[in-house]
Order: sequence, then structure tokens, then C-alpha cells
Amino acid sequence: LPGIWGYTVNTDHHLNKSVILYIGGKEVDYTKIYPQAKVCGIISSYNDEDFIGDVINHYLNEGLHVHVIDNWSQDSTLKIIKDLAQNKSEITYESFPEKPLDYYDWAGILDRKLAYAKEHDYDWYIHIDSDEIRESPMDGNLVKAISLANYLGYNAIDFTVIDFRPTSENESYISSS
Repeated sequence: LPGIWGYTVNTDHHLNKSVILYIGGKEVDYTKIYPQAKVCGIISSYNDEDFIGDVINHYLNEGLHVHVIDNWSQDSTLKIIKDLAQNKSEITYESFPEKPLDYYDWAGILDRKLAYAKEHDYDWYIHIDSDEIRESPMDGNLVKAISLANYLGYNAIDFTVIDFRPTSENESYISSS
């Protein structure tokens, strides 16, 4: 059934999010009453050739525009990004800073993400590390969920982030849970 589900804070005054909340039912279809928001995921990357393509494609499938800020990767990360962007206008990228540094400039990358957001006209921006996957808590894609939050007047969304991609060695743990 269409609707929204997720975890909410317990009523015992602890901040544990373990109570499941579902809003929906047979008559609920929020997608017909609110406009779709323009959402951009800004991904920072460095030497992420093993998963950058999967992460970008995941967010494209979730309806986002994707901007990648590559910190002068030494592997094929930038080539993978360029190859994906060649046929998809929803992907943009840049190398940051102007020249490679001897250190990872995390503060500079965060400042660049903020500057990028100020330079463009999306309704929502998502700060994404190159190893992060976020999914919608409701039927449909992430943009539909963000569009609903936008329609309801929210200006921030809480996510649970899983910072790794399961590998074949981990599959037995995943399927048994």
C-alpha cells in the first residue's frame, strides 16, 4: 500500500528510534498532491573506483541530479565519473581544489559543497560521501520522499546512513538477519 513508514522516537523519553510508524492505507497517494522537488546530491570522492559508479547510478535511479567533487583521485575514479557523465546531463563533476595538495582538504571540500549549492538553484541538496547509500522510507524513489517533506514544510531530513557496500563475504550475514 502507498504510504510512508519509518522509525520514530520512543515515548519513554529516550532518543532510541525503535518504534515503527506507518502513515498510509488504501486511500493514500501523496504523489498526486505535491510538486516534485529538484534535488541534487553532492558527492565528494577520492580513489573510489570500486564503488563510485554504483553510488552515482543509485542516486540517479532515486531521481537526483548528481554533482561529484573529486579530490584528485589517483585511480580511475575520475574516468568512471567522466564516462558516466558523457551521456547523462544529470551528472556534473569537478576536480577540487584547482591543483592537487599534499593533504586531504576536508574543510575545503565542505566549503566547496556549500559554494556549489549557493551557485545553483535546486530545492534540496544532500551532502553525500562516495560510500553512502540513502533510500526512501516510502514507496517510490528518494526524490518523491523529499518532495513530500518539502511540501509539508520541512527543511531537514534525518537519515540512517550505512557506510559500506556489502560484499560476497558478507552475504551470509545479510541473508540470515
